[in-house]
Amino acid sequence: MTQNRKSKKLWKWAWGDANIIFVGLSLMQALNLINTIEQFSKGATTLLKVILDSLVLLSVIGAFIFFFQRIRKLAKQLETKQLPVCFVVNKTPGEAQQNFEKLKSAITELTGFSAFDKIEGFSTRFGCLIPQERNYLQPEVPQWKGYINDAIESIKSFASSIMENKVYHIALDVPATMALGIGAVFSTKHPLVVYQWDGKQYLPVLNLMQDPRMVKEHLPEGYQYRYFRITYPEKYKAEVAVVLGAASHEAVNDVKKYLETRKMDMSLVVAENTYAGNLTETEWLQAIRELFSLFTHLAKTQTVSEYHVFYSIPVALGFGLGMALGQFKPVTLYNWEKDQATYYPVLKLNELGVTY
Repeated sequence: MTQNRKSKKLWKWAWGDANIIFVGLSLMQALNLINTIEQFSKGATTLLKVILDSLVLLSVIGAFIFFFQRIRKLAKQLETKQLPVCFVVNKTPGEAQQNFEKLKSAITELTGFSAFDKIEGFSTRFGCLIPQERNYLQPEVPQWKGYINDAIESIKSFASSIMENKVYHIALDVPATMALGIGAVFSTKHPLVVYQWDGKQYLPVLNLMQDPRMVKEHLPEGYQYRYFRITYPEKYKAEVAVVLGAASHEAVNDVKKYLETRKMDMSLVVAENTYAGNLTETEWLQAIRELFSLFTHLAKTQTVSEYHVFYSIPVALGFGLGMALGQFKPVTLYNWEKDQATYYPVLKLNELGVTY
């Protein structure tokens, strides 16, 4: 018998026991009230006694209704399990746990779901949902790829025991490069919500509970970009460097210097954000679609065969773009090492070797 079936069977037993208890108490108090009324009619007791016994009966019935309303609400919540998943790099276990608790609060605010401890195995195995690397990730492909592989296996080990519908709620305290790689592994197979930290709380900026494939929705012919200004080269080469600028670090000049220093002969495509300040919660999805359409456009040139991606973007935007790209294109991701003021290639999407 699976853990899920055991839980359901125990749930039915608990429901039945509670039903017997409340019905029994109500029946006993009703008989007691009838007896009190008979005694009152004979003058053997007072009106106050009748009133008190009536109030006791109403209290039992009220408790019965309250209890089963709570049971009904909990059962409704558990029809779809809301799973918090918090990716953390270069943080202490205590900091990772704090992020996880903040994410749970954000989930409750968004969905009303709070019965995390009622999810099978959550109380004892919730650590599987906090994939953590305590140390700073060095610019080496095996370490970055290894973190993603270990993280996905950890999540799989927890989620595989849950038979009901699941929605993943994703928070990312990792480099944007890592977020994009994780998004590529998740792809568009699972309903999920992606959160962005705003300095105070996690905000649900990408709600894909209904249809994860919305990130890949094609833009109509003649669409005018709202969130990015795209600069294309006059002529494409087989390899193209794509610079995505949507955060504080101005990446274009650093990318040009990197390519020149290493004599990398590539076309250069630049996407610079055109919005002032931060994206609102309703704008993230369309911003991701615009970035994805850039890659769709490059694929249609029939000249470009490899993509080298450099960026300065929020992690939620990176995750969403990774979902849209998947692992099929030869995309190399570069991470900016601030202390060394240079880029390192750390992930190749078509060589991640893990799916979810």
